[in-house]
Amino acid sequence: MIGPNSAGKTTLINVMCGMPPLSAGKVWLGEQDISDKPFHIISQLGVMRSFQQTNTFRKATVDENLFRALHFNNARGGPQIDLSPLIEEFDLSRHMLAARPDGDKAPGHETGRNRMIADQTARAPV
Repeated sequence: MIGPNSAGKTTLINVMCGMPPLSAGKVWLGEQDISDKPFHIISQLGVMRSFQQTNTFRKATVDENLFRALHFNNARGGPQIDLSPLIEEFDLSRHMLAARPDGDKAPGHETGRNRMIADQTARAPV
C-alpha cells in the first residue's frame, strides 16, 4: 500500500486486523464478515500485521518475552493460550533459560527471532 503521510494506511491495516473495533462499516475476508472478531481470532484466519519495531524486549530472554505476552493477554481478558506447540514448532526451547546449563541469560535476540516470537504469540491457538 502506498500513500502520503496521514492518508490512513496504518488505520486501514489496523481495522482489517481487528484493532481498534469498528465504529461503522464492515470488514470481509472472502465471504466471512470479520468486523466484530477480536484480533487474536482474525490472526488465526491468516490476517495479521507486524510492526517495524518488534514488541519484544531486546535484552530479555525468550522466557521473559513469552511471559510478558501471556501476562498482557490475560490482563486484557484474552483466551487461555498454550504456547507449547509454538515453542516446539519453532525450536524455542533451546533458547529458554531452563535449557541453559549455566543459567545465564541468552544474548539479545536478533530482529528476526523477535518478530517470530511476536507473530507466533499473536497466532497462538485458542
